[in-house]
Amino acid sequence: MHKNIFLYEKEKNGNWGSVINYVRDHKLVNSKYMMFLDSDDKIKNIFLKTLIKYDSKSNYDFLISKTSVVYFEKMKITIKPRYFIKAKNLIHSSPALIPVSLIIKSDIFYKTSNLEEGVSYQDFPFFLEALKISKNPSFVNKTTGIYWFNRPGNTMSSQWNKKRKLGEQAAFNSLIKKGLCEYQLLKLLLHSYVSNLFNSKCKIYLEASKVQKFLSYSTLITRLLIKKQIKKALKLNVLEFVYDSSKCKFEIYEN
Repeated sequence: MHKNIFLYEKEKNGNWGSVINYVRDHKLVNSKYMMFLDSDDKIKNIFLKTLIKYDSKSNYDFLISKTSVVYFEKMKITIKPRYFIKAKNLIHSSPALIPVSLIIKSDIFYKTSNLEEGVSYQDFPFFLEALKISKNPSFVNKTTGIYWFNRPGNTMSSQWNKKRKLGEQAAFNSLIKKGLCEYQLLKLLLHSYVSNLFNSKCKIYLEASKVQKFLSYSTLITRLLIKKQIKKALKLNVLEFVYDSSKCKFEIYEN
């Protein structure tokens, strides 16, 4: 094993949030930059070269690069952050937050708040908060990571059982705590997400004014896609707009 690789053993694993809290609480990160590499991720050979280039260039504190998402052996797409928002000065509204293609300065990591433990889907709230803290973020026009979406056991492609629903609810509650509940809109773009809400007896309540603001940041294609899914969700009664932020919630009718 390389000298710069360290293994830490934790008595009890409480999903993604548990690991992040453990690393933060024990101050295990002492490098200038950091990233997260899940079991269904792979970094490309150009990753380090790209990081060094951008660090020496402008000392960015949050880099968002393109991601190659593999669905099946012969089916993959490249997610480009610029697909989603209209201008660089609106980067803090970027939804293209796939862990393998994100690099952040370690001091930002230590400023983030604790995550929920024992549930899935805590990466999205974490990176949204980190991006909000960032002072000098930037897009990278290179594909530096590969994400295997349909890996067996991948939480994003798991069945909508009780555990999945509670995980989705916990993740949404995390967004609420951080004042970012409107980002739940992006999940509507996931394959069968709206149908799964309906079949699983779940419903989302979002603040109307924040939804409108979010859509104003989006590119035309993203806005059209989200509006299409909103229309479907409203028709199936799995989405409702509210006018008081305290009423935002992820409701489960049956467990």
